Order: sequence, then C-alpha cells, then structure tokens
Amino acid sequence: NPFVRQADLSDAGGLSRKLGSVRDAIKTNHKLRSFTFCGAMTNQGITEIITAFQLNMVLTTLRFKDRPLPPRGAEVLAELIRSSGILIHLTLSNTMLKDDGLRMIADAVCANPIMQTLELSFNRIHDKSGPYIGYMLKVCTSLRSLDISYNEMSAIGAKRIFDRLKVNRTLLHFNIGLNNLAVRSVKQTMSLKNPPVNGGQLVGNMLAENNTLITLDITHINMSEFGVQGIAESLLQNRTLTHLNLASNKIFDIQRRAILDAMHTNDTLLSLDLSHNKMDDASVIRLGEMLRVNRKLRFFRAKSCVIEDSRMYSLARTLDDKLTLTHLDLSKNKIGDDGAAMIGDILAKNNTLIYLNISENRITDQGVQAIANSLEMNFTLIHLEMLAQQANITVFAMVTFRSIRPDLTLR
Repeated sequence: NPFVRQADLSDAGGLSRKLGSVRDAIKTNHKLRSFTFCGAMTNQGITEIITAFQLNMVLTTLRFKDRPLPPRGAEVLAELIRSSGILIHLTLSNTMLKDDGLRMIADAVCANPIMQTLELSFNRIHDKSGPYIGYMLKVCTSLRSLDISYNEMSAIGAKRIFDRLKVNRTLLHFNIGLNNLAVRSVKQTMSLKNPPVNGGQLVGNMLAENNTLITLDITHINMSEFGVQGIAESLLQNRTLTHLNLASNKIFDIQRRAILDAMHTNDTLLSLDLSHNKMDDASVIRLGEMLRVNRKLRFFRAKSCVIEDSRMYSLARTLDDKLTLTHLDLSKNKIGDDGAAMIGDILAKNNTLIYLNISENRITDQGVQAIANSLEMNFTLIHLEMLAQQANITVFAMVTFRSIRPDLTLR
C-alpha cells in the first residue's frame, strides 16, 4: 500500500519468510513516516531492511526494539542516520549495541543536523561510552531528548555526560535511570586515575548550572546521602526543571526531608516522584507542609512509601484545604479505612485534584463509603484508581460508590 504512513512489525515467527516483501515495500513506499520493528529475524534480514531505508527519503521515525543488531547492521544504520536529511526520532532499545555500537551511532548522530529524539535503553552501555555521549551532546545541538536508561554505566562514565550537560543549552529531556551511579571509592578508581565520584553529586552540580533541562529521570541510580543533599541544594537554584523522578533511590529520612524542604521555595517543578522511598513520620509531615506551601506542583507520586493511617493523619492535618495538586498517587502503601476517611476529608474540601490513585492499600467497604460520601461535595475528581489488589472491597460498596458519582472513572 503506497499510502501507508506508519508501520509496526512485531514478529510472530513468520516475518523472516516475508523479508523480500517487507524490503520491497520499504523501497517503494514514499509516504512512510514511521517504522517500528520488534522481533526475531536473521542478521542478514535486519541488515537488508535497514539498507532498504536508505532509498526511503521520507522516514522521520525509526524504532528497533528487542532484537540484537548485528555488527554490519549497526554500520548500515549509522550510514542511514548520517545520510538521512529527515530522520529526527530514533529508538534502539534492547538491541545489544554495547560500547562499540554506541560509538558508531553517536558518531552518526553528530553528523545528523536535525536529530531530536534518541532512545538507547537496555543496550549494555558502560563507562567507555561516556565520552562518546558527552561529545554527541556537544556537537548535536538539535537533540532535545536522550534516554540511556537501563544500562551499565557507573558514576565514572556518567561524569563526562553530566559535565557536558552543565553547559548544554539544547537538551530538554534526559533519562539515565536504572544505571548504577553509586559512589566509586578511591580503591575502585585508582586504576583509572579518577577521584571518587557520586551520581547524586553529579546530578546536583549539573542542575545548579544547567538552565534548559525540563525533565530528568534518575530512577534507581543508587545515590549516596551526600548526593541527595546536592540535589536538594540544586533545587533551590535551578529555575527550569519541571519534572523530576527520584523513585527507588533508598533516600534516607534526613535527605528526603531536605528535598521536601527545598520544594518550599522551588517555583518551577510541576512533577515530583518519590516512589519506593520509605517515609517516616517526620517526612510525611514535611510532605504535607510542602504541598501546602508549594503552589506550583501538580503531579506527586509517593507509591510504596510505607504511608500508613497514622502518617495519613499528619498529612491530612497539614493539608486541610490547601492542596493544589491535580494528580496524586498514594498506591501500594498501608492506608486503611481511617486513612481513607482522611482522604475523604481532603476531597470534600478540594477543588483541584482530578486524578487519585489509592489502589493496593488496606481499604475496606467502610473506607470506600467515606470516600464516596466526600465526593458528593467534590466535582473535580474524574479518575479514581482504588480497586486493584483490594480484596476487602465488595461489589455492594462499589455499587454505592457509582450511585453517588456515576460520572467518575473508577478502576
């Protein structure tokens, strides 16, 4: 079909037999703008498909996922990136690029004057690739989004990247989550003649100087307490970041409080994710105070933070009617019926929240009824996640809930 603009090919075992047809279709279709390939195929087949795209001069988005690229395939893909005058979005996820493949791709991106989005997750990229990525950030001024999550980079390799981001004035979105940026001791770094470095400190130093980045995902990078403190301090200075993901970093109570305290005066952050970081009583109190004082934050996630009813009391008491969030996620905590009643009190006074997730807690019919009653006075909430993994909620309670707010999307 010469009029197809998007193609998504996920192999179910027979795609290799149709290689010739796919290759010919790519060559002759001059409307195709987006192509996604996910699945198994021979190395030769992958190489032939990529080569065919060199004759297709209208492709703007190319995605290869879950299939190792053969060495020749990476070379041909690099040639395609280098020669294309229109390719702006490239995804190479779980393609086993490793450092050598990354170098070829990075060099090609440097020669592409219009590349905007580059995703390189799950590729076993190590510290050796740090300089390549850093140089790419220097040369490729069109790049707006970079994802190198789920790789095997340490703070040593990441340092070259964060140093470049200090002076980068074009990248808007950066994801380096699920890389182990933990402290490297003197003993570990002696052979590399590098001083000890820590991922959190690198992030903090970068944010203090960068004035263009708006989205930063540093999920599960194993920061130290000093690194978290550096991020907290940078939030007092940074005036561009709007979305920050700090989930799963085992942030200690004191450092978490420092971040929440910094949010009192931060007037740019719209979204903050502290999921999978255990919160003590003092942290929850500070959370409530921050949400009351900060008038900018709209999205907040505290999933799996061990928030129980006693801590919900501290949160609800602090918030009262001052909540300005539009999206709140408190799922996978230990909130019971008493906590649900407190959430109901918040909802009864709130007129900004449109999404609430309290699924996978310990709420029963009694808590459901309390929340349902509160929604008689709330007309802004339109999406409520509450049913998942809540075996104590009966059908009768849900019928009652729907009778009060039939317009609500309930899951």
